[in-house]
Amino acid sequence: SSDVCSSDLYSNNNELAKAEETYLKLININNNIPIAWQRLGNVYVSMSKFDKAASAYEKTIKLEPNNPSAYYLLSQVLLLWDIDKAKDIGKKCIYLSKSTQDNWQYMQDYYNLINQLGKEGLPENTYKIYFNLINDDFISSDELKLALIDYSISLYPNDKSDYKNKLLAIKAQLQK
Repeated sequence: SSDVCSSDLYSNNNELAKAEETYLKLININNNIPIAWQRLGNVYVSMSKFDKAASAYEKTIKLEPNNPSAYYLLSQVLLLWDIDKAKDIGKKCIYLSKSTQDNWQYMQDYYNLINQLGKEGLPENTYKIYFNLINDDFISSDELKLALIDYSISLYPNDKSDYKNKLLAIKAQLQK
C-alpha cells in the first residue's frame, strides 16, 4: 500500500513522529502485516524507544517466524538489557539465514562477537567486543550504537582502556 511507502519516506527524512503515526494507523487497520511492524520497530530505534522497538520486532517474528532480519534487529536491541536472550535470538537468526543463504556469514560473525559477551573477563575485552560490533557496522542504527556505547561504558565507569577511548571517539563522531 502507499502508506507503507510513504512511511519509509518519513523515516528517511527523520520525520519520525509522522512515520510512527502512519505505521500505527496502518497496523490499526490490519495488524497482520509483518513489514509494517518491522519498520515501526526501525522507527522506534531511530527515536531511541528501544523497548517499543523490541515489542515491534517480536510482533514481526510472531507474524513471520522465518524472517532472519527481524531476529537480527531484535537481537541488536536486546543487547541493551538481555544479552542471553540476544544470543538466543542471534543463534536463531544464523539458522534462518543459513537456510535462505541470506547474509549467513555476516550473521555468523555477529553471533560470534555477541557470544563472547559475559565470558570476556577484563573490561578491555568487553570494550573490544562492543567496539567491533559498532565499528564493523553490525549495529544498524546510530541511535542504537550510541545507546550501546553508553551501556558498555556504564559497566566499568572507572576503566581507562584503549577500547573504551575508541568507543568514546566513535560516540563523539556520531554526535556531530
